[in-house]
Amino acid sequence: MEEYAPAILFVVMALLAVMVVYRALSRGTGAPHPKSVKRGPRLEWENIDREPFALDRPVKLGREYTAEDKSKHYRFVDLTDNQFDPEPIASRDHALIKPVPAGHVIRDLGSSNSTYVDGTKIVGDVPLTEGSRILAGPYIFVYRTQEANELKGEMWDDYEIVKLLGRGGMSDVYEARLPKRGGAMRALKIPTDYIGENFIEKTQRISRERDFLRRLGKDPAAMRYILELQEDGVFADTGGRNRNKPFLALELVTGGDLRERMQQGRMTLAESDVRVVGSQVAAALGHVHLSNIVHCDVRPENILFCGDTKQPIRISQSKLIDFGISVDMRTTQPNPWGDERYMAPEHIQGGTLTGATDLYSFGCMLYELLSGRPPFEGDQEFVKNEHCKASSRPVPVIEVAEKSGNRVSKPMNDLVMKLLEKDAEARPGSALLVAEALSPRGAVQ
Repeated sequence: MEEYAPAILFVVMALLAVMVVYRALSRGTGAPHPKSVKRGPRLEWENIDREPFALDRPVKLGREYTAEDKSKHYRFVDLTDNQFDPEPIASRDHALIKPVPAGHVIRDLGSSNSTYVDGTKIVGDVPLTEGSRILAGPYIFVYRTQEANELKGEMWDDYEIVKLLGRGGMSDVYEARLPKRGGAMRALKIPTDYIGENFIEKTQRISRERDFLRRLGKDPAAMRYILELQEDGVFADTGGRNRNKPFLALELVTGGDLRERMQQGRMTLAESDVRVVGSQVAAALGHVHLSNIVHCDVRPENILFCGDTKQPIRISQSKLIDFGISVDMRTTQPNPWGDERYMAPEHIQGGTLTGATDLYSFGCMLYELLSGRPPFEGDQEFVKNEHCKASSRPVPVIEVAEKSGNRVSKPMNDLVMKLLEKDAEARPGSALLVAEALSPRGAVQ
């Protein structure tokens, strides 16, 4: 055994050397992770090699989260210390980052060693700006935003890109000018990349959305509350690096989306405002369903407003957008795409999709507008299971809204809960009937 001692010692010393190098590298120099998703507001880890995380919902930084924690409407980032000394130096509830109309703010949650932004100990809600460095426990994060304008000034077919308006998982939307038509303004929807299978899938989505908007455009009444397709065509034909890349030229509206309107207040809307926007969205869905289309993605982010962002909802006109994952209800092919917070049971389970599928999603959205949260919260699988379980019923929206200080009438509560019936046949008969019930002249007062 003694003759092997030098070899064993050598191996042990080599392993220790590797660990020291790894720990030194993991503290890093601020270089981004090579796989970093560089789209949308996010936090990047500065002193450790981990994927950044999106700021698409309130984010709580802390340690050792329980199942009860995960049922809340947060994204949790675990600060459990497993490679820094001394340990532990992060509190269980350390800090909260939440969206506001101007971006994001961070608040310390009474942590034992405080939270720092750009070297300053924070007190109350502190705004984050591009490049802000956050120290929470042993970790340093860098706040990044979605303000990149890679295509600004480029020509896309006959359109000159003016600025980036927003980004999604599949496409970016840019404001664009049409010089050949007197400088008319449009919104260009352009897929985010053009390689491999993603290119094929995104091109198919763009083509499908164009076809559905063409179908809807044959009925002028249908387009009152639906974002209109402008110039026809899918592929850029400018030559150069943008040649044959898919895009849509859409009506440009500048009033922001429904999620942003919620964030301007208490994350809830007054019932009178919910009736206004709800009746318009339901009317749009009614026409969508008459054209044998199921939208499949009804949620606050897909409702835009015309006019100014400060214009009250009660006098605003809304527009339903994004038919990228919509389906023809005459087909039987399952649709796996969607946001689990708003998906109907039959959508999750790969069943037949009908107008009632959108009505369930619409009910989830109304529930959130009135109460400040969707019917079910938690991780993705938990939420999907709750939507599908016959025994799982959301708490009546009238009760949840009351806790958040919002008043909901019994007729409105009854309508929302009817929309959330697990059985598609038990939901209201059509979106147009729901639109009438929600209108100021309708049954919900």
